[in-house]
Amino acid sequence: MGKPYRELNLKGMAFAIGIIWILTILGGLLVATAEPPKPRYLLAAGVSSLLMATMGFTISGIIFKKDRFIHLFLVAFCVWILGLFNVIVGQVTFFQWVVSLISVWLTAVVGGGLSYLFTRKPKEESVIRNAVDKALDKNSQEPHAD
Repeated sequence: MGKPYRELNLKGMAFAIGIIWILTILGGLLVATAEPPKPRYLLAAGVSSLLMATMGFTISGIIFKKDRFIHLFLVAFCVWILGLFNVIVGQVTFFQWVVSLISVWLTAVVGGGLSYLFTRKPKEESVIRNAVDKALDKNSQEPHAD
C-alpha cells in the first residue's frame, strides 16, 4: 500500500489561506475605489475576486510543490468554509455561499495548474506516476503479435 498523505501542514495552509484572503480583499478595495457605475460594479467585483483568488492559489501551488493538489484541495475547502463569515455579516445569502463552492474549486484547479508553469517538477515522484511509468515500460518491452 502506498504512503498516505505525509502530514497536514497547518502553517502552510494558514499561510495560503491568508494570501488568498488578502489578495481578494485588495482586489475588492481596488474595485471599490474605482467607483464604476452600479451595473458594472458587481461584474467588476466578481471578476476581481476570481482573478485574485486564482493568483493566490497559483502562489500557493508554487510554494507548496509536494502534494500540491491535496494541499490546494484542503486550502480551497478552508477558504470556502471561512466564507461563512460573509453569510454571518449579511454580505451573501446561504445559497450564494453554497454555490460559491464552484468558483472556489475552479480557482483552485486553475491556480494549481498555472503553478506548474512557474515551477519545476518536485524531487519526490508520486506513487501514481511511478506506477504508470512501470506499466508503460512493461508494455513497451512485450513483443507485439502481428
